[in-house]
Amino acid sequence: WTDRIGPVAALKTLEIMEKTKSWEKITEIGKKIVKKWKFLGEKYDLPMEIYGIPALSNFTLISKNNLAYKTFITQKMIESNILSNNIIYSSVAHSNKILNYYFKTLEPIFQKITDFENGEDVKKYIKGPVIVKNFRNIV
Repeated sequence: WTDRIGPVAALKTLEIMEKTKSWEKITEIGKKIVKKWKFLGEKYDLPMEIYGIPALSNFTLISKNNLAYKTFITQKMIESNILSNNIIYSSVAHSNKILNYYFKTLEPIFQKITDFENGEDVKKYIKGPVIVKNFRNIV
């Protein structure tokens, strides 16, 4: 390969990862997130399924409105300057301060979803279309 920057950067990254054991930190962060998701689901009586490995976890709220809820979560998180929905890519950059802000923002969203499950119309709170389940050609 004539460009040496890529391989040198990759080798340095692996060296730093070995030194810091970043995969262990990422796994612990992911486990904290999953534990808190479970806690919020139980607290607000929202059945959910959680998938993935700690470094890349996601949840689905078990409801006929799950895609509307995913849309609602995404919109509310973006309003709080968090680009997130029901999936998280754990990172060594996710400090306790960041995770606390994430969950401080997510908890009232779960609380509102409880209202939706009790009859309030989620679609009144969604700006734009509800996300679709799979990629599709819309042309």
